[in-house]
Amino acid sequence: MIRFATPEDAPDICSIYNHFVENTTITFEEKPVDQEEMRQRIVENAAVLPWLVWTEENKVQGFCYASKWKTRSAYRHSVESTIYLHPQSIRRGIGTQLYSSLLDRLRQRGMHVVIGGIALPNEASVALHEKLGFRKVACFEQVGWKFNEWIDVGYWQLFLEGVTDHSHERCSSRIGQSRPAAWGMKMRWKGGAPHFVAPRGQRTRENH
Repeated sequence: MIRFATPEDAPDICSIYNHFVENTTITFEEKPVDQEEMRQRIVENAAVLPWLVWTEENKVQGFCYASKWKTRSAYRHSVESTIYLHPQSIRRGIGTQLYSSLLDRLRQRGMHVVIGGIALPNEASVALHEKLGFRKVACFEQVGWKFNEWIDVGYWQLFLEGVTDHSHERCSSRIGQSRPAAWGMKMRWKGGAPHFVAPRGQRTRENH
C-alpha cells in the first residue's frame, strides 16, 4: 500500500537507497547514508512536500518524494522528484503507481512543474518518466564523476496543470533572439572601465 513516510521508515529506506549509492551511478552520493541522517531528511522534507512509501507486509519496498527545485522564492511552484525501488520490486508496476500518487498530491498542493533528473544512461527511469508524461528538456554533459567515469544528467519535465500545445517551444524559439546589447559593439577603455560603443549607423538614442 501507499502511505506517507515516517522517521521510523529510515532503516528500510536506507537499505534501498544505499544499494544504489554503493553500486550505481543513479545517485551522485558516494557514501552510504546512516539511519539518523535519513530520519532527518524525512522529517525536514515531509514537513513541506510529500514523501511517500510503498509497503508490503510492513516493509518498505520503494519510496518517492518531491523536494524544492531551487531555494529562490520565485521557484516555489516547481519541484524535483525522486523515486527508488527495492531491486526485487522493479518491473512490478510499483514505480508507476507510487509516482502517480506523488503527482496527484503535488497537483492538490497547486504545484506547477515537476522536474526529474536522471543520470544517464538509465533506460528504465527514462521509460517511467515518459510513460507518466514527462518530456526531456535538457542534458548536462559530464557533470558527475563517480566510479572513475564522467556521467551525463538529463532532465525531464512535467506540467501538472496542462499547457498549450506549443509551450514546449518557448525556450528553443528564444535562443538567439535575446542578443546581448554588447554584441557587435566596439569596446573602449575609459577611466579604467570598459565602455561599449555601437558602430556608426547602428547607434540608438541611448548611445548618444
